Amino acid sequence: MTPIRLLSQSQRDYAKQCIDNAPAGYIVRIVEPTRTDEQNRALWPKLQDIATQVTWHGETLTREEWKDVFTAALHKQKAVHGIDGGLVFVGRRSSKMGKAEFSDLLELINAFGAERGVVWSEKDVLGDTTFEYEVAARSIYEKWTPWSR
Repeated sequence: MTPIRLLSQSQRDYAKQCIDNAPAGYIVRIVEPTRTDEQNRALWPKLQDIATQVTWHGETLTREEWKDVFTAALHKQKAVHGIDGGLVFVGRRSSKMGKAEFSDLLELINAFGAERGVVWSEKDVLGDTTFEYEVAARSIYEKWTPWSR
C-alpha cells in the first residue's frame, strides 16, 4: 500500500478507512515525514563548500565523505575496522532522517562552517542568513563539537 500523507481531513478519513478494512494482524505505522526537498537542496551545496574550503587533519574530503563525518557527529556513531583495513562509520543514513533531525544536521554543518569561515556559495534555500549562522554557531557549537574536544 502507498503511504498516506496526513495533510487534510479527507486523507485522515481515508487512513481510518484503510485501518478498518485491513485484515487482522496487519501493521500500521505513523512516522514523521523524512527530510524535505528544500532541506535536501540545502545540504549538498553546503557540503561542497566545506569540501573545497576545509582541510581536515591534513586531508581534503569529498562532499560525500563530509556528509558521513557530519551524520556520525550528529548521532555519536562509532567507527569499526573495515574488512580490508581502515575504518567504517556505522549507523544512520541521512535519507532516513525526519525533518527535525535533518534540520539538526544542517545546523551542525552551518555551525561547523561558520566557525571555520566557510563562505557559502549559495543563499540558503531555508531563508537563513550567514549572520544568523555565525550567531547561532556559538550555542550550537556547544551541543555538537566533538571535533573541538
